[in-house]
Amino acid sequence: MQAIVMLSTYLFNQLPVILVWIVGVILALFYRKRYPKVSLMALAAIVIFFLNSAAGAFLSLYLPLTLRERGWSTSQMSLVYTANAIVQSLIAAVAWGLVLAAIFGERNKP
Repeated sequence: MQAIVMLSTYLFNQLPVILVWIVGVILALFYRKRYPKVSLMALAAIVIFFLNSAAGAFLSLYLPLTLRERGWSTSQMSLVYTANAIVQSLIAAVAWGLVLAAIFGERNKP
């Protein structure tokens, strides 16, 4: 029950960003025939952002409980959190690269 409350709180805090992603998906689908390459890159970036955020939410709930149950020390847990943050940062960088490619990449005129 506590995990559901924490996940709900996380999602509520992320609601403005989630709404922007939904608008982005709608726009990418709307413009996909006019700008297929740009729309695909934007859609891929949004999906990556969403999955990265969902994985982060899950791991922020799962890791503390699991690692404590297994008797991990605080310093060991810190290493796992650091590795998780690095991976999430790299994934976000890929998504931002797609956004930049969609904005500044070559376009075919309609």
